[in-house]
Amino acid sequence: MYEKILKLCQEKGITISYLANQVGVSNASASGWKKGAIPSPKTIKAMADFFNVEVAYFYGDINIANAENGSVAINGNHNSTAPKLGEIEEEIIKLLKMMNLKQKNE
Repeated sequence: MYEKILKLCQEKGITISYLANQVGVSNASASGWKKGAIPSPKTIKAMADFFNVEVAYFYGDINIANAENGSVAINGNHNSTAPKLGEIEEEIIKLLKMMNLKQKNE
């Protein structure tokens, strides 16, 4: 996910630190993204709004619409042997689905 955040920052000509300030997180949190930490759903939504992109952009090739029973479709290929999602991942998928429905209804 960090690579996508960095790419958007570079395209906009800003630093990760500037982005962190704009979306209300500390520089330490932003530094954690480079080390693999995943921003909270609230922060991801704030970044999506800041960059004017869909929230799903940050989740790469995960096909949220096809996520069922804790398995996911990646690059369109459903893999029933994929590991089960954890509680946090399931909550993120629920939030993304709700945001997607809300956008469709607007």
